[in-house]
Amino acid sequence: MQVEGLNAKSYSTLSPAGRFKVVVLIRNSVEEAWLCGKDLLRGLECAYRELKLAGYQLRFGGNRNIAHKDEGA
Repeated sequence: MQVEGLNAKSYSTLSPAGRFKVVVLIRNSVEEAWLCGKDLLRGLECAYRELKLAGYQLRFGGNRNIAHKDEGA
């Protein structure tokens, strides 16, 4: 993984401990966002029938659901 901010001049002026803290902060932020996304998708998956979501066929194959009601429902 490449993080552009790590190439900034201000990053290069940090001590090794400071650099480590920055990387840990980035990693923790990414993990938190990932977990929030998983929770959101899990909630939508559980509510699929209740929300009457329509199936949507992607151009690239695979079946995904989009958040709108079936027109025939």
